[in-house]
Amino acid sequence: MGGGGGARYLNARVEDVAFVTVGYPGGVLAHMHVSWLDPSKTRRTTVVGSKQMLVYDDMDAEAKLRVYDKGADKLYEDAYGAWQYKLRDGVVHAPTLEVAEPLGVELRHFLDAADTGTRPRTDGWNGVDVVAVLEAVDASLRAGGAQMKVDNGGR
Repeated sequence: MGGGGGARYLNARVEDVAFVTVGYPGGVLAHMHVSWLDPSKTRRTTVVGSKQMLVYDDMDAEAKLRVYDKGADKLYEDAYGAWQYKLRDGVVHAPTLEVAEPLGVELRHFLDAADTGTRPRTDGWNGVDVVAVLEAVDASLRAGGAQMKVDNGGR
């Protein structure tokens, strides 16, 4: 896991705002900004890929998901150092999503897994892993933003 930084304004024991960077195998990187004091309430996730990007905005009633054909392609030349990037800024696609109450979907999935004996998408080990990351974030904040390693037991 990367590190975190935060600030406590109202309660000396709890961060009111935090910035967290988490690194995963394969070069996947996540950066989070969380604040219950922030005047702009957002529920947005941005995923940046090598070919496209997507934004999921739970507060956008019109189009919660947008897929952007946006990226950069590296153009190589034979001469040393003579490469450039070609920027691509294409079409934005907003697929239609099924509207459903998230808690209801979660409960239906849990009941289906219990009825069929299949493993749910988010089982107890998933919960253990989430708590391990949260504890590492807390430890990083207490250590001034130091990087912490999370062991998921080989899962």
